[in-house]
Amino acid sequence: PSYTRAQAMQLALKTLREGAGEEAFVMACSCPIGAAVGWVDGIRISADTNDQWASFPIPWDQTNAPGARNAVRNSIARQAMHRRWFLNNPDCLMLRGRAGGGLSDAEAARRSRKRQRGVP
Repeated sequence: PSYTRAQAMQLALKTLREGAGEEAFVMACSCPIGAAVGWVDGIRISADTNDQWASFPIPWDQTNAPGARNAVRNSIARQAMHRRWFLNNPDCLMLRGRAGGGLSDAEAARRSRKRQRGVP
């Protein structure tokens, strides 16, 4: 049979879910969110991060480029999905013991983590 990419992804997730069984916790990472609804228990919802607020610019991808700013932004934007479609997994916790991260960086990350009560 012929499948669109979305249909193929849903078939793959359905097969994975059925193979793992309902008692298994299926975590998706870098998966299209729409295809995952109903087939996974949790999904990584944030961008990759690094030790900078906004890392190197990627002209064609301003929202998923590695950096704390995008990780926080994506976590907040997808907060409404938590416990409705799956458990949100914001993926990382940034701890910094040196100078360099301004208070606004730390405060934004703290607020995001406080709001995200997803996968432990």
